[in-house]
Amino acid sequence: MRQALTLTDTQYRQVIAFCNTRKHTQRDQTIIHVSFLAGLRSMEIAGHSIGDVYDHTGAVRDQFSITGSQGHRAKAVTLVLCM
Repeated sequence: MRQALTLTDTQYRQVIAFCNTRKHTQRDQTIIHVSFLAGLRSMEIAGHSIGDVYDHTGAVRDQFSITGSQGHRAKAVTLVLCM
């Protein structure tokens, strides 16, 4: 099985900059950050809302969970976010 391609640092910055041109900047940037930094797949991200990552003040939460039904894992996993 081949290794999946990943973005270079330059490509990552370009994608984040592109998100600034979109209507839903925070949502789009959150999807890119969570995918790139936590290594989540699109289906794992799709099962979450912005409120799962950001608290009511807009600060990034310390952690959030992925249930087995939200991803390819057999059981729930808690991700610790260090931003």
